[in-house]
Amino acid sequence: FDPERADKSCFTFGHGRHACPGNSIATMLAMLGVQTLMAHALPFDDLPRAMRYAPSVNARIPIFGEQV
Repeated sequence: FDPERADKSCFTFGHGRHACPGNSIATMLAMLGVQTLMAHALPFDDLPRAMRYAPSVNARIPIFGEQV
C-alpha cells in the first residue's frame, strides 16, 4: 500500500465510467488507518494472516471474529 506511488491507477476501484466515486476517500481512510496503527506500534504479529468474506456478487464483506 503506497498512496504516494507514481502510477495510482487501481482496477480494484473500477475504471473509466465504472470508476468508484469513493476511490479517493477509501484510499485516504486506508492510509490514515495504517499510519495510526504504525504510530501506536500495535503488535502486527497478533493480527490474522487471512480473512474470510461473506458471499456477495458485488462487494467484499469481511467476517470478523472467526479464525481462518
